[in-house]
Amino acid sequence: MSDPSIGFIAILRRLGNLISRRNLLSEAPEDWENSLIKLPARRRKNISVFIRHLDAGSSNDCELEISALSNPVYDFQRFGFHFVASPRHADALLVTGPFTPGMEVAALAAFRAMPQPRRVITLGDGFDPDGLFGDSYAALPLPQVMADAWIVHIPGSPPSPQELLNVLNAIEFPL
Repeated sequence: MSDPSIGFIAILRRLGNLISRRNLLSEAPEDWENSLIKLPARRRKNISVFIRHLDAGSSNDCELEISALSNPVYDFQRFGFHFVASPRHADALLVTGPFTPGMEVAALAAFRAMPQPRRVITLGDGFDPDGLFGDSYAALPLPQVMADAWIVHIPGSPPSPQELLNVLNAIEFPL
């Protein structure tokens, strides 16, 4: 049983003293207004971007880096990015790996289920025509419908989560 003499306010005071002694509280930077200007317009207006990830035949190296975006180190949700399970809720389709024939129908179905305007982001060296899978019978180019909506390719095998964040923040999604 807890000591009744220690109330909730006393506990908060002790916690506040502990935090201030350890210098865990930081003051806002003096140029905080200028730092807000550097954020993308969608972020200044608190608009989120919903991304549907589609593995088109990769070796899971890019998927590991994508999953690292959700950990506390990168925490890409603080920048307004969220992964969604349905392409009907997605603003962008993030495609990884070489585009395989077995995924063509599923990828086109996911792409067509997305609301307008549709955007495609490719990730990894699997899409490079001069890369490892460039002249393979098992790899196809992006279908023309998806290629028309393609906005950026993030190279690397795999690209680091920091590179992914930098590119995603640089993309100006329509507001």
